[in-house]
Amino acid sequence: MLKIVIVHLGISDNIKMTADAIIEGAVSGNVEALAMNIYEAK
Repeated sequence: MLKIVIVHLGISDNIKMTADAIIEGAVSGNVEALAMNIYEAK
């Protein structure tokens, strides 16, 4: 199974919504996916 992690720096809701949309699309394609901001990634 493919796995992806999206780490974003943006603090706006638009960036989070974009990352979440990418994750949703990936998961619907049987990809294990996770999104987090850079502060959560440390």
